[in-house]
Amino acid sequence: MEALLVKYGYVLLFGGVIVEGEAFLLTAAFLAHRGILHLPTVVAVAIAATMFGDQVYYQAARARGRAWLERRKGVRARYTRIIDMTARRGPWLLLVSRYTFGFRIVIPAACGAAGMPVGLFTFVDFVAVGVWALLTGALGYYGGAAVARYLHDFKQIVVWLAVALVLCVAAVISFRRMTREARLKELGMADVHAVMPFVMSLLAVVNIASALWPHAPATQAMSRHLPLEVSHGSRAVMLFGGLALLQVSRNLARRKQAAWWVAVLALALSFVSHLGPELDVLPAVVSGLLLAYLLAFRRRFHTLPDPASLRRALVMVPILGGVVVAYGWLGLTEFGLHFVWPPGTTPLMEAVRDGILIQAPLVQPADREAARFLNSLAAAGWLARLYLLVLLLRPVVVRGRQEAPPEIVADLRRSYGRRSLSAFAARADKHHLLVAGERGLVAFAVRHSAAIACGDPLAPPDALEESIRDFLQRCRRNGWTPAVYGVPEEHLPFYEKAGLKLLPIAQEALISLREGAAAAAWPEALAGRLGETRAAGLSVRRYDRAQSPEPLLDEQLEEVSEAWLKERRLGELRFSLGSFSLEELDVNPAFVCESAGRVEAFCSWLDYAAGRAVVLDLLRKRPGAPDGCRELLLAESLAAHAAAGREEASFGIISVARPVAVDAPAKGTRRLARWLDRLGATYGYNDLFALKDAFGPRWESRHLAFPGDRSLPRVVLALADVHTTRGLRQLLRR
Repeated sequence: MEALLVKYGYVLLFGGVIVEGEAFLLTAAFLAHRGILHLPTVVAVAIAATMFGDQVYYQAARARGRAWLERRKGVRARYTRIIDMTARRGPWLLLVSRYTFGFRIVIPAACGAAGMPVGLFTFVDFVAVGVWALLTGALGYYGGAAVARYLHDFKQIVVWLAVALVLCVAAVISFRRMTREARLKELGMADVHAVMPFVMSLLAVVNIASALWPHAPATQAMSRHLPLEVSHGSRAVMLFGGLALLQVSRNLARRKQAAWWVAVLALALSFVSHLGPELDVLPAVVSGLLLAYLLAFRRRFHTLPDPASLRRALVMVPILGGVVVAYGWLGLTEFGLHFVWPPGTTPLMEAVRDGILIQAPLVQPADREAARFLNSLAAAGWLARLYLLVLLLRPVVVRGRQEAPPEIVADLRRSYGRRSLSAFAARADKHHLLVAGERGLVAFAVRHSAAIACGDPLAPPDALEESIRDFLQRCRRNGWTPAVYGVPEEHLPFYEKAGLKLLPIAQEALISLREGAAAAAWPEALAGRLGETRAAGLSVRRYDRAQSPEPLLDEQLEEVSEAWLKERRLGELRFSLGSFSLEELDVNPAFVCESAGRVEAFCSWLDYAAGRAVVLDLLRKRPGAPDGCRELLLAESLAAHAAAGREEASFGIISVARPVAVDAPAKGTRRLARWLDRLGATYGYNDLFALKDAFGPRWESRHLAFPGDRSLPRVVLALADVHTTRGLRQLLRR
């Protein structure tokens, strides 16, 4: 019995703690007091098992949402209160969740349903479970001393009977509880897919812990029962090996094809090695199950590697391999007398064995210097593997334009560009992806492994849903986080159906130009101000640079633009905003506000909706320009567009217009709203809102579509970066 517990006791403890924590942990701590198990290892296994169970329900609720959790648990009033409380005070409630009997499953699940980030949940759960395991383990260990005094006069078999009785009662109680609450029925394959990367990361954490605490019995005992262990005397080797496994686990969660191949190869080698002459059942079973899972669901891992990085990795494989082997061969030759050489071994064979094949060396170091060299050879091999993994698993980096044929882009923009953002879609700062069988077009930019689409796909209404789905699929295959900027209200259901979360982040001002409305229906206060501005000697005229260029006027326009940019300290903007260039004015004429031949302000407009509408591209004024010059400039240019037969004008999207209600429990969305407020103060959006609101436009909300709260920081950073570069640094400092 003792021999079986020594070999498989930790495995039984892992499974038992998941279903009935205290009983199995107390029993294992009691056995640790009797010298059969080791207390630090017992505590470590209990922490891993409990966190594994919490992750299962956290991931299940996170994938399905709050509605799923309320259908399972919300029928009871106390569960509803706990779910509401978790949405407000999730981390604090999670800290005490191990002591709230009856809610140990509900609280981690509620954290997932409320959108708590994975990193925060894992950290807080580790702290909570660690404190619980230490206290419970200490109670079982030192309480076992008191029990042992009473059992001292009994025979050994009585002790084992008492232990078996406790475990049997705990198992029966656990089975009844699971049956009553139908826990297993709440789960499905989606939860297995979500938890598998977490299981793989546990293997990496054990190796990293072994590197940080190389002589700790807990990590040594756990590594003996797990596959993919990096068993070597050097801390650096174990650390590099653990980091490599962690990189693979992280990219399995992203469904990277290269990560699947690396994991399958490593698990297959581990499985075969543990089936050798010294059969080690448990690591073989674990590696076999993980390998079977990866093979059975191989089609899930379809995210492609970056082609350029893949080519570089293929070139670097022989180079790094040659460097590692050469280093090992030279060192083993130089320190040859410091090793004990078994018959048939050579320096080249040992360099390949220890540096490339991850096998224990056959030669034995005779002194400390020789041992250090062997460790450095293994560390060099792992460092090379880690570098190659980074190349293989990085997201696709777009180095050149992904351009659809220009004639198709122009045709789709003319036919389906019904929103103002479509006017910016064809510009050179974006890639153009044909979707829905070339019936649709997505204009997007990639920054920080996030693909930001500029407005809806340009597609017929019956192909919009397919276009969104194709764009998301392309992003997943390339390892990008997808996002769509500027989604209108009527298209929200399409993005919700695609599994994206939506956040109102901007508003767009629209003005009807039908029947000359722009010229005759301005608000009374604005009409009076326009009269005063005209009386002050300001006038507006159209500048067709392509027909009759004026060099002196060009110089003034550049002067006004530079002064305007210097005042805001942000540099030129792009993506969904205009950038000044004289070449652009050859295509889109400008309207200029002058006073005695001096340019005070200018603006330009872009066509969309097949020429039936225009959107404001640029609006810039000279510092110290007379009041009312911008109002007069916009009013006269709108009147000109109305006279030309345009039906609608857009003042563009303003990230901060009027307050937008953000009904979301996640803190990330509220942080984004505050960030947008600061952006408005920096760039002057609040002033632009007041200017444009004076014309009495129709305000419409625009949304950001993104995968979830976990991706929001990356999306926000990418969104800021696609609009500006130098200004992003200024904005972050502010």
